[in-house]
Amino acid sequence: MLVDVAIDEVKRLTNFFEEYKETGFTQAMTVAKGIATEMEIDYVFNETCKTHRKNHAENVNESSPESVEESFRIHYFLHIVDQVIGLLKRIMFEQFQAYEDVFGFALIDLLGRVKMVNSSLRKQSRLFHLWK
Repeated sequence: MLVDVAIDEVKRLTNFFEEYKETGFTQAMTVAKGIATEMEIDYVFNETCKTHRKNHAENVNESSPESVEESFRIHYFLHIVDQVIGLLKRIMFEQFQAYEDVFGFALIDLLGRVKMVNSSLRKQSRLFHLWK
């Protein structure tokens, strides 16, 4: 497989997960509810016990408590999707670093696009007598 094609595919996958982060939870919930209905089971988020702390006058928090579904989305779904996005970006960065170390020139520009300069590649490969 060509390096630039592989990098483009990883970028597409990263973009997919970034879009999925915004709209995917609703889609996943719709699918999960459909599966639960087919299996004739209830689709319910169980609420866990909440810890109550004494509020002091200066530490009063007026924010409304989040729903169990919203809590699941924030603390589980978004966390997992963020880990996947971070992993994909880290893989691309490590690959670029490895290619730069091997070939002696960067394969990406500041925008993160793949850029192989033909003349530089020829110059490097002539050193190894690969290109005539």
